Amino acid sequence: MSSARAARRSCMLASPISLGFVFFTIALICVATGVGIYFVNKFKDGR
Repeated sequence: MSSARAARRSCMLASPISLGFVFFTIALICVATGVGIYFVNKFKDGR
């Protein structure tokens, strides 16, 4: 019984953690894209 309860608790914990990880990954991609576009525009203006 205790092992099943522990598994359920770990599932409840893993859900918000995985959600935060997905959100962090999306935010990282957005920032990387924004920085890439910024540098491309900067180099275009430089030339």
